[in-house]
Amino acid sequence: MIENIRLSFKGIFSHKMRSFLTMLGIIIGIGSIIAIISIINGVSNEMKNAILGAGNSSYLVKLAPKKETPEDMGYAQNYSVSMEGPAEGVNPISKTLTDTIEQADGVDKVTVTYVTNASLLYNDGIFSLGEIYGVEKNFFDVTERHLVCGRLLVNRDYQQRNHVAVIDKTTAEIFFKTPNNAIGKNFQVGNEIMVVVGVTDIRHNYEKINSVWDYLSSEKYTHLPAVIVPSVVWNDAMFFDDVQTVIIKATDSESVISVAENVADIINSSSAVCNSQLKYQSDELLKATQSMESVTTAISALFAGIAGISLLVGGIGVMNIMLVSVTERTREIGLKKALGAKRSQILLQFLTEAIVLTGIGGIFGVLLGVIMGQIVGLIFSITMSVSLLSIVISVGFSMLIGIIFGIVPSINASRLDPIVALRYE
Repeated sequence: MIENIRLSFKGIFSHKMRSFLTMLGIIIGIGSIIAIISIINGVSNEMKNAILGAGNSSYLVKLAPKKETPEDMGYAQNYSVSMEGPAEGVNPISKTLTDTIEQADGVDKVTVTYVTNASLLYNDGIFSLGEIYGVEKNFFDVTERHLVCGRLLVNRDYQQRNHVAVIDKTTAEIFFKTPNNAIGKNFQVGNEIMVVVGVTDIRHNYEKINSVWDYLSSEKYTHLPAVIVPSVVWNDAMFFDDVQTVIIKATDSESVISVAENVADIINSSSAVCNSQLKYQSDELLKATQSMESVTTAISALFAGIAGISLLVGGIGVMNIMLVSVTERTREIGLKKALGAKRSQILLQFLTEAIVLTGIGGIFGVLLGVIMGQIVGLIFSITMSVSLLSIVISVGFSMLIGIIFGIVPSINASRLDPIVALRYE
């Protein structure tokens, strides 16, 4: 076998241009398949990360209607409370329940937060609606917000019930022009005056995205300004205890959906929800991601099939060049058979050459596909995703092409009559 491989390389390099043109179909076919699959997978992963928050393995488990009727199945998935207070039969999530959640399989960290949309923010004649979060101390560890300037919330803010706030860059730019100008300034959050102590920039937008509707909306509309205050002063700003949202950070981003579902079950089986019309849930995202993955898989298969046509053309080229090679080396084949070479040895020699030829084409095709994917990614700001499995399958498939289209020339070579072959001119 080693001798056959050596002879194959010798034959390929003795006709460099011819071999390259023969491999070109394989290179283009494999390159196109790798580029298409990697780009589609990259887009799919970015969408999935945006929807699930998988960029840091975090996920929201929110209170919502049970969706027992068609009217509940639309985009109005997240339960909204009125200004009179939280929903009836919904109790605060206790420290004991939080500890239970944190000990669940697959959960790394957990935090509980109050959140309300479209609350009033005001400063120096400027009004705006914004999202207000009443958070625990570990909120920033779980959500991994990036600190732009100032500081985050600390223990003394909770112990002393300080009326302080950490705002996002959008809020800082609306009310204070720049993040640095915001530090130490007062502004009204709901019903209270808060002092800005820090400005953050969100790395992942999963707080905004908990359904397909949320994802589509996030692409159309600018995010509302966000203000984060200690949970102990939430009542001062809002006048009531809102329903709580649980944010979990999974140990593995791939299992975040199943972990979130398990957490929702834990909360629903506790005394936190006594309203038969409501429950904590996350199943809509599971359906959304499963649908998205099935669509992207179908698209990948479609485009890969189209690109695979060039592989068929490349395979025909391999067969053609191997038939030419058999014709050129007829006297060599006759000499080997006259010296005792078996048909199986002749067949294996030419079959090995076809496999090596297409294998080299497959390797160069993978390199071309990666380069093409990187170029497209740079142009359209997409992070391509190339899996080792797709590379192995592509190279293996190119070798399979060599076997399929090299078998006929190899059989023809093995069947040559040594006397006739030695007389061939």
